[in-house]
Amino acid sequence: MARFQDSSLALPTPMNKCGFLFAALLLACLPARMVAAAPQDSALAASAPAGAATLGGDANMIDQLLGKAHELIGTPYRNGGMSPLTGFDCSGFVGYLFKTNLAMNLPRTSKDMSRVGDKVDKNELKPGDLLFFNTVKRGISHVGIYLGDGKFIHSPWHGSSVEVAYLGMKYWTKRFAVAKRLDLPETLPNPLSSLQPPPATVAQQPYPTPPSTQGK
Repeated sequence: MARFQDSSLALPTPMNKCGFLFAALLLACLPARMVAAAPQDSALAASAPAGAATLGGDANMIDQLLGKAHELIGTPYRNGGMSPLTGFDCSGFVGYLFKTNLAMNLPRTSKDMSRVGDKVDKNELKPGDLLFFNTVKRGISHVGIYLGDGKFIHSPWHGSSVEVAYLGMKYWTKRFAVAKRLDLPETLPNPLSSLQPPPATVAQQPYPTPPSTQGK
């Protein structure tokens, strides 16, 4: 007992008592805060699946796709083209963008593309909607991607290149057929750079494409 009488801990003063109480409260609070934070960190980790790139909604996906589309402005038209290295026809341009940016495989021709997705009223268009046109009076023969503000991007016809056009122009207004909105994937493979578009093939056309109309 004598050794405890010589220690300052044996006879605590009022100041020491306050210090002990404060230290005890601090130590009691720290484990509780650490335990409370752990589930939150685990939830954040679980929200991002391994091997997938989660984007913040459809708008972000469409922004990415349209940004890539703008980078391709000036790429020459080529019948059956499906690559920026060789050129695009209209459906090859659209198919390439959806394949390489959203991992979506669309039908090869504009006519077949028009059969997928949900029909959208012309007054309710949103960026990323597909616009289909009847340019040769034999059913749907052209497709482009709506950008917003009455504009769309497409690969028009022989001798031209990927460009932005205005839907309100008389030529396009007269030939507009239907608009479709596609269901986008919730997650994307990571990395997307591993995705390759299908090899370029020449689309079969039962009729020649006049300079003033579009290819498939």
